[in-house]
Amino acid sequence: MISSASDPDPVAALQRQLADLQELLAWRDLQQQQQHEVLAAEVHDQLGSALTALAMRLALIERQSHVANDARRAEQWLKSQSLLKAITQTARRIQHQLQPNTLTSLGLHAILTDYLDAFSSRTGTPCTLAVSGPEPDLSPVAVQGLFNLLQEGFSNIERHAGPCEVKVRLSNADQQCRLTIEDTGRGFDLAGLDWQCSHGLRLMRERAARLPARLDLHSQVQMGCRINIALTLPA
Repeated sequence: MISSASDPDPVAALQRQLADLQELLAWRDLQQQQQHEVLAAEVHDQLGSALTALAMRLALIERQSHVANDARRAEQWLKSQSLLKAITQTARRIQHQLQPNTLTSLGLHAILTDYLDAFSSRTGTPCTLAVSGPEPDLSPVAVQGLFNLLQEGFSNIERHAGPCEVKVRLSNADQQCRLTIEDTGRGFDLAGLDWQCSHGLRLMRERAARLPARLDLHSQVQMGCRINIALTLPA
């Protein structure tokens, strides 16, 4: 809904515009998730089948090279096998990023552990996870929302923080699920932050508002950044 200059209640009009923007963002997230599911299925079905067939052919070449005692062919097989392994790992990582299969089955703790391990292996950034309290009882929408916030936070770290360490804390107490992402990177001047140019942080703020959850940001130049996300749990 778009307000006009003659709108008698500009505050209500602004609230309606904000609700429209949040609805649009929710629709975009749904469309993106559906696209991810299609791409993940294609990676699994088509690329996975091709890699399996290639592995079988390489195994045949390896057996033939042993029979023929062909050292050069055996060397080429080893190099090809190493390349195949790297491609397979990349395909699995892409599939997991598009459609993390732990979201609906293993809970938030397992999701965080898996994601931090993958991020650390890919980027070389040391990551630790501290968990306190029982596994929070979250709806699938809330789990997806918190996971999206985590992904965006780590994307910002990868793009802007520079060499650093990352600590993630998950707690469940007093009817609140709290997720904290803290890095030791270069940080930034929060008071002088231009939100119009800070697309990643703006997206996190909008995602948190939709859950709804409270998002608090703390940062100083050369002092890293800390993001606190607090989600109130149903009684």
